[in-house]
Amino acid sequence: MKLEEVKNYLAAKLEILGEIHANTEAQGRFVRKRQLTGLNRLLRERAVLIEKLAAVDRLLNADNNWRDEGRLAAEIRTVEEKQREILAVCQAVMRQTMTERERVGEELCKSRSMRQAQKQYVRKWQTNAFVGNRLNVKG
Repeated sequence: MKLEEVKNYLAAKLEILGEIHANTEAQGRFVRKRQLTGLNRLLRERAVLIEKLAAVDRLLNADNNWRDEGRLAAEIRTVEEKQREILAVCQAVMRQTMTERERVGEELCKSRSMRQAQKQYVRKWQTNAFVGNRLNVKG
């Protein structure tokens, strides 16, 4: 594989990684806002970006002779740093998503338990409080 082709593939890989990074940050915003339709769209876009990245990786891995060249060390280092950065952002978004999921679960549990308490206890006692209250008056 020629050196220029490898540089072009590495540039394409870096561009795709930048798009994945932006997509991941947008996912974090959608998680905070609890907008699932937008989040689903972003996840579909991310799947397409990952497929593109896999295609570029397959092209780069088809011929590994270029890895020995010292002239590409800067580009390779840049790509690896971007990958580490994306991994850190993905982990942060995953932690944020897990805490948001727990928060939503707590809210649902509270609303369910409140509904059950009102339906089973509070209203039954309120409605039954007036049944038979004139028994002692009449006699």
